[in-house]
Amino acid sequence: MTADAFIEAFALFIQERYQVAYTLIANVPGKGVMPVGVVFGIVPLLGKRIIWCGDFTWFPWASKRNKLESTVHFLNQVRKEWLVLGFASMDEVPFFEHVCRYGVLRRIGTVFDMLIEGPTAVFQTRKPYKG
Repeated sequence: MTADAFIEAFALFIQERYQVAYTLIANVPGKGVMPVGVVFGIVPLLGKRIIWCGDFTWFPWASKRNKLESTVHFLNQVRKEWLVLGFASMDEVPFFEHVCRYGVLRRIGTVFDMLIEGPTAVFQTRKPYKG
């Protein structure tokens, strides 16, 4: 597949499956500010400010710190306008539980029989504190 054909096929794939996409950026030492990942989501209810996110895709150069910082920043920004429900496989739970320590997210349970790989953890953004 040529690069142009890939771009067209990938755009169609994303367009058919998701309603929102966010680029995650980080300040990479020695390289400056650059994209480190993408979050894809769907808006399941028209007119409601809810996003279901289950697809955090990281670029190969994203460090663990880049992933943590950009995830916390993303959730901190988006929670001001949206309720985000995130789905994570059990091997991703430690990462998202660590994100919870920053006060932007909380675990709300587990869904069974959604993925063939096993149970799926569910997280929800926390509304910002209004002091």
